[in-house]
Amino acid sequence: MGVLDFFRRKKRNNNRSEMYKRIEKEHYKRVHERSNRQRDSLIPLLKSPNVVTRRKAAEGLKYFSGTPQISRALREALRDSDVNVRANAAISLWEIEAHGQDARRTLEQMLRDEENIPGRQNEYVRQVLCNLLGKIYFSRDFGNRR
Repeated sequence: MGVLDFFRRKKRNNNRSEMYKRIEKEHYKRVHERSNRQRDSLIPLLKSPNVVTRRKAAEGLKYFSGTPQISRALREALRDSDVNVRANAAISLWEIEAHGQDARRTLEQMLRDEENIPGRQNEYVRQVLCNLLGKIYFSRDFGNRR
């Protein structure tokens, strides 16, 4: 193999590398757009009259990065009449904003509401909230260990 062959191969590999980078960039762009569409389709489902739909929407939002839209929608879902919707919304909010002060304050307020507002007292939701708050305080005091 001569010197020219070596440089021709290197140039061809660089061209392939650029082509793969371009394809990868386009792929990530499409995945991101699809993800945004899915996220935007889940948020209105939190107001569905069907309880199961609201539960699944609250659970599904934990897989998306925390945006103000998602946080606002989950905070509204924390006041839902269904126990499992509230629990799923709390879990999703924790997953998205695990170390945020706003999430901690919101979950603490929800715990106070669960204990004080008649008709909303539910042991399961209180247990979920205590578990999540414990994780927040543990990670704050002992480092980020989930």
